[in-house]
Amino acid sequence: MKSLSFRWQLTLFILMICGVTLSLAMVGLYLYQRQQFSVEIQSRLEKTQLLMVGNLAPLLEQNPEATDLQLGALGVDSQIAAAAVFTPDGKLLARYVRFGAHEVVPPPSKNLTKTAFDIHRGVWTPITSGTNRTLGLLYLKAEESEADKQRFTDLLKLAGIIFASAAFLAISVAFRLGGRFTAPITELAQVASSVQRTHDYGQRVESTASGEIGELIESFNAMLETIETKTSELEQARQTAEGAKDQLEEANRTLEARVEDRTKLLAKAVKDAEEASKAKSSFLAKMSHELRTPLNAIIGYSEILREDAVDDGDARTADDLDKVLNAARHLLGLINDVLDISKIEAGKMELYLETFDVAKTVTEVIATAAPLIAKKGNTLALDCPATIGAMHADVTKLRQMLLNLLSNASKFTEKGTITLKVSRLADGETIELAVIDTGIGMTPEQLTRLFQAFSQADASTTSKYGGTGLGLAISKQFAQMMHGDITVTSTAGAGSTFTIRLPVTVETKKPKIVNTSTQRLTRSPFPSEKRPKILVIDDDKDIRVLITEILDQSGYEVFTAGSGQQGLELAAQMVPNLIILDLMMPGMDGWTVLTKLQHKPTLADVPVIILSGASGLEMAMSLGAAAVLFKPVDAYQLTAEIATQLAPLPPSYVLLVEDDADSRTLITRLLDTEGWNSRSAINGNAALRILKQASPAMIILDLKMAGMNGFELLEVLGKDANWSKIPVIIVTSMDLTADMRDYLTPRTVGILYKGRFSREDLLGAIRPVVQNASPSST
Repeated sequence: MKSLSFRWQLTLFILMICGVTLSLAMVGLYLYQRQQFSVEIQSRLEKTQLLMVGNLAPLLEQNPEATDLQLGALGVDSQIAAAAVFTPDGKLLARYVRFGAHEVVPPPSKNLTKTAFDIHRGVWTPITSGTNRTLGLLYLKAEESEADKQRFTDLLKLAGIIFASAAFLAISVAFRLGGRFTAPITELAQVASSVQRTHDYGQRVESTASGEIGELIESFNAMLETIETKTSELEQARQTAEGAKDQLEEANRTLEARVEDRTKLLAKAVKDAEEASKAKSSFLAKMSHELRTPLNAIIGYSEILREDAVDDGDARTADDLDKVLNAARHLLGLINDVLDISKIEAGKMELYLETFDVAKTVTEVIATAAPLIAKKGNTLALDCPATIGAMHADVTKLRQMLLNLLSNASKFTEKGTITLKVSRLADGETIELAVIDTGIGMTPEQLTRLFQAFSQADASTTSKYGGTGLGLAISKQFAQMMHGDITVTSTAGAGSTFTIRLPVTVETKKPKIVNTSTQRLTRSPFPSEKRPKILVIDDDKDIRVLITEILDQSGYEVFTAGSGQQGLELAAQMVPNLIILDLMMPGMDGWTVLTKLQHKPTLADVPVIILSGASGLEMAMSLGAAAVLFKPVDAYQLTAEIATQLAPLPPSYVLLVEDDADSRTLITRLLDTEGWNSRSAINGNAALRILKQASPAMIILDLKMAGMNGFELLEVLGKDANWSKIPVIIVTSMDLTADMRDYLTPRTVGILYKGRFSREDLLGAIRPVVQNASPSST
């Protein structure tokens, strides 16, 4: 049906409606004729019944048993098929069946007192006398005659002729009228198809029509006109854009050249800044050591000499030594301030959070600051409720902040009052500590220059009162690190109020210790019934729980400790197979734990994986760490490193001793490509732990490493009968002197310089040694 054209679909639809209508009309006519025939037969039966009852009643009244009743006269009526007369008790007296009919006269019903019709078009009528006495029963049955059947046949033929004529007429009319309706629609479809193929929006539907079809054609033509206009505009815009594109490309080429030049300048500036920052950090680190060491000696010896002078009663010498001590301590304070501000700028200053009593801490600060404040005749007042409670923060930095503010107030106040007021705000979550003085105060302009490193209110203040301007800058940075702040209000000539606001509980944002986004975890190299024991030492409970979950899934038995001391005690009890150690912990930090582990014979050979921030690699290696992973550590990286440290050593393996991670990865991949088993160590200390398990086929050794370097490891190897036979290849970036080469040549099988050897050079040096080596163990 769908494949037919709209014209034929419309024609068939009209024909179907006409056919259904005519069929319903013919059926109605047929039913009507059948009903009329039934009424006609019923009427004829009633007339025949009255006539027969009238004729038979006298005969039966004379002789109720008469059998010579003449029923043959009924044959003149072609519709009477059968007739019969019965006595009242049902005895058959006479019967008639039309010639050729096969009728069976049924027996009468009992107690029949009135005319009744049966289901076979038969009628039963009682024959009564004038006195209503039943003389007998009359049965008559009628059916269609041949004439009646012929009449129905003629009727059906006539209906068929009428139906065929009407159908033909409907087809003709529908087809002729359909053309008028479908021609515009057909043309519309053809134009739409042509537009789709050719994208020629200048075509139009030429046919016209009335009604909805006409409106559709007009709308379609209007749409084509709009599209044609828009297409023309788009083409013009495209041509304009192409011209602009050419201009833009030319401008881009010019801009790229400018950007490249600026990028080079910027890269150079960044590099210069980084080098300057490194030089600054290096200078500060060196100078802090170089200055602190003699200053500590000066202070120490000055204190001893002063005590001797006091004991000897030499007051003048004692006073001079006091001046030396004060100057030395002042200089040491300046050095500490410079280092603190440098650490803060580099983002390396860390918080050490603990819970402490606020009132007790403030009292200790007051006791420390009291002598300094009294020098200028100032009075120190404390307003701190005893019930102020506790807070969780870095108590050392809070103490330093308060001392800085009290010292600053004392410097600019003479014979006045300095008050330290402590309160808990209404929200109960914030502690406020205010240092109020009655000193010289500051102008609004001077307030804008506060809290800047190496800056004070103005030059006259610096020349009169001295100072570097670092104390306030450091204090504000400390407050912000603890998610608080320091604000100031001041009136020139009336005094100043510096206010510290800190949360009662400081939550430090520790680096994310483990990145668990990866779904890949390296399983334990041992069967489940022999789960290696791993000790996790970290003060953060959440981190301990997270690492425990990861390692438990990877097939390890995990023990945890919340402090350095607890970790040492637990390690001594259970002697783990591996230790994961955090560096930054309150109390005993990770450095101390690592040092103590190395000095315990039962724990010295236990590999320790350090979880560190952006620093501490060289120190961790020098203290004997097996590996250092920087936060945030990927879960796959952590489990892979653990599996590497604990996996049984393969036969004929190559031991790579290299502190640079990229170089370790590159050489390890090269060895894996050749199918050679390998194990890596970050320095000589880690290499010795591996050597104690099994001797390798050969050693690839870097010389310059933190902790035990390559030269020191060679010394240790030379003193052991088995290890001295292991072939060693040197891979180094050092510029070796003649003496170094003379030392290395008899102890190694080759020396390769980083950046100057190819892949084949390295493989060529390793291959013959590995192929000829046989596994051995100690």
